[in-house]
Amino acid sequence: MEAIYYIPDYITEEEEKKCVEAIYKDDTSSSYVGEKKGWVCLSKRRLKNLGGIPHPNGMYKESLPKYITDFRKLLHQKGHSIDKFIEIPSDQVKNHDYNQVLLNEYECGKGIRPHKDGPLYSDIALVLSLKTTSLIDFYTEKPTEENEESVLASVFLEPRSLLIFCKEAYTDYFHGVRDVDQDVINPEKCINMQTANVSAGQIIPRNTTRLSLTIRNVKTVITEKNYTSSESQEIERRRSWWQSAIDN
Repeated sequence: MEAIYYIPDYITEEEEKKCVEAIYKDDTSSSYVGEKKGWVCLSKRRLKNLGGIPHPNGMYKESLPKYITDFRKLLHQKGHSIDKFIEIPSDQVKNHDYNQVLLNEYECGKGIRPHKDGPLYSDIALVLSLKTTSLIDFYTEKPTEENEESVLASVFLEPRSLLIFCKEAYTDYFHGVRDVDQDVINPEKCINMQTANVSAGQIIPRNTTRLSLTIRNVKTVITEKNYTSSESQEIERRRSWWQSAIDN
């Protein structure tokens, strides 16, 4: 399947550990759930918007946390190391201004319904997976039921791996993660069995919460500055608009 690329062990175990620690810094107490630390809590996951709220009228740019800026530096440092895994020039991956990140924390065995990321972003997305494994499925049409028959292709995501999907895989296909306690490798669907070192029929349990960082470029951005009171109010209105539009 074209325009979907999988890079195993993109970051080291030590880099993963530091990233997870940074995500949860000052956020380990039950008193720090929900809006107090920027998390939006849904039925199967909680999430954070980092860098700003994408909006048809432009994204008011906000500062990204250090662990994201560190990743962007890493993307440049490791740029050509991904060449053997992708069929597009690595410069097309690393030279985007990745200015927005969606951080998802999935409950064990939970996922997200099939969706498209939409036209507010450039047609490339990077997904960094942390802590545990999962299958992500791609569909030509939004399925009425999430079952094996409706899946066009699947990618097995290991911790520390980087998934890149772009062009028609971004614009034309839906993608999602099914709610299952364990993933079963279907050799007719899974396109990265060899790279992920999994075998046909293998059963892999999801054994803990999963973190994913979806890293993208918002096309229209309002430059970060000391926003006026009315602009700050508009940012909060857009935040409420975005939260009301989220698919559980």
